[in-house]
Amino acid sequence: MNTNDKGSHVLKKLLFSGDRAFLLFVFAFLSLILAACGRDGKDALPEGYVIYCLDSEGESLEKEALTLRSVTTKDMIEEILLIFREQTTNENHLRLLPPAVKILSYSLEDQSLNVNFGKAYADLPRPREVLARAGIVRTLVQLDGVQKVSFSVEGEPLTDSRERKIGSMTAETFIENSGREISNYRSATISLFFASEDGQRLRRESRLIYYTSSQPLEWAVVERVLRGPKVQGNFATVPTGTQILSVATSEGTCYVNLSPQFDTEVPGIDPTLTIYSIVNTLIENCGVTAVQFSIAGESDVLFRGVLPLNQPFTANMELLEE
Repeated sequence: MNTNDKGSHVLKKLLFSGDRAFLLFVFAFLSLILAACGRDGKDALPEGYVIYCLDSEGESLEKEALTLRSVTTKDMIEEILLIFREQTTNENHLRLLPPAVKILSYSLEDQSLNVNFGKAYADLPRPREVLARAGIVRTLVQLDGVQKVSFSVEGEPLTDSRERKIGSMTAETFIENSGREISNYRSATISLFFASEDGQRLRRESRLIYYTSSQPLEWAVVERVLRGPKVQGNFATVPTGTQILSVATSEGTCYVNLSPQFDTEVPGIDPTLTIYSIVNTLIENCGVTAVQFSIAGESDVLFRGVLPLNQPFTANMELLEE
């Protein structure tokens, strides 16, 4: 058995036994040995590697920079699989896999990687499972030696809710409409608008979101505005507790009906910013030209005693902080 084979055998054993401290030592040790033995260009570590994780609410994917100690494709896979279950150092992020989900084994053949999970993986709520699957696949296919990824649970191929095999996946699987259950979830990179620290200007915040195909994008982006910012220095514009009652688009106008909490004050935030944080977000991302608000179905409302809601609003990018 050559050096590479011995190292791979030891790493596989350590990966699934959970001896973290010794595993890191082995990674560092093997890096020195393999560097001395030489390697071909295929195993070279590319720049700009990222690992996907969840946001703090577990409802969208985020990226973190990834530095790997390993130098061969197999060792990189094992190192990444270990990281998937660790606690991220970013307090606003969650790892893709909860502690209950175990990775039992993996196999790589002809650049096709299969990851075999314990039975707890099958118990993940469907939206969380889809996000985890997307993040795992997108992370692993960055490796030169991995073109596609498949999942299994206790050795059995992963299936959808209709008992159909998911099969092999690439990064494009989570974008294209392939007719599988995964296509029930869409992704979009959107611009959201939140308040500046003084509450007088809007700031743009870019975010990758996932949402179900049964849900219009308009609903999804309004929902993210209501949940508030994730970037430090940006501030929420909508009162806590505000709920979406309905969102509909007709002839270029998006009709947004919100719960009565929407009409309450947000300390330090100009009411105009509250309105235009939603208006600008919808117009920028959803192809609409105007937004008409109602509160509990009523449009004949003077919003916070300042702005009449009985007419549509168009974009106001002059509020954007330079």
